Order: sequence, then C-alpha cells, then structure tokens
Amino acid sequence: MREIKFRGKRKDNSQWIIGYLLKDEITGQCFIFALGNSVNESENFGEDGCLRFFAFEVEEDTICQYTGLKDKNNNEICNGDICRIDGGFGNRGVTCKVAFNDGCFDVVGELFRDYLKVYVANHSIKVIGNIYDNPDLLEEPHEN
Repeated sequence: MREIKFRGKRKDNSQWIIGYLLKDEITGQCFIFALGNSVNESENFGEDGCLRFFAFEVEEDTICQYTGLKDKNNNEICNGDICRIDGGFGNRGVTCKVAFNDGCFDVVGELFRDYLKVYVANHSIKVIGNIYDNPDLLEEPHEN
C-alpha cells in the first residue's frame, strides 16, 4: 500500500506544506496536517512535552496528491509536478506534467500520454518543478 498524503500552499505564507488533507465541507476550507520536516522540529512538542499537531489552511487549487512514486533522485512525485523524461523519444528528452486520469497517474506531454510507473521503473524521470511555481517549464523547449 502506498502512503496517501498531499501537499498544498499555505494561505498565510504561500509555503508548501506536506501531510494529510482535511476539507471542511461546511466552510469549504482545506487544511493539511503537517508531517515530518514540514514544520520546525522544535515546534513539534508543547511546553508539557506532549506531541503537537499542526494543521495549516491551504489554497484549494494548489492541493496535489503524492503518487506513491519517487523520481531517479528519490524525490516524491505528486500530481501537478513537471518532470523531465530522459532518453527515448528519439534520444531527446521531453518535459511533461503528472496528472491523475482514469484511476491512475500519467505523464502528459505535448504529443503523448503514458503511465508514470513506466518511467519510474526505468529510472528515466526527474521532477524539475510544478505547475504552480514553474508553469513556464512546460512552455519552453528543453534539449538534452
């Protein structure tokens, strides 16, 4: 089983936060309960020594789900990531984005759509940005 977690941009400071998603269906607010190094380690424990949990409100349109897969540099891949696929395609690399379609995560390029798992298994994919912070990466031609 893969770990189900999300990332999103905090409303208060636009920093990315990683953790578990909670959506308040009454107010429409979205929160992510922070995991691991998403929060300063010294803030994890209260004065009484008890573990504290942090939930941050995030911009709903920036919420991305972790695919359960990692790129060739061991970076977690989320939908909305922009990736570079090396080799293949006439020995020139291509830039694509990760999207969730029909129950699975795909890589989507200008002229193709394929299963993300194929490129992870071949160690030929690396995350180079995301569609929120780096949308221009999809517009620029990239040569090897």
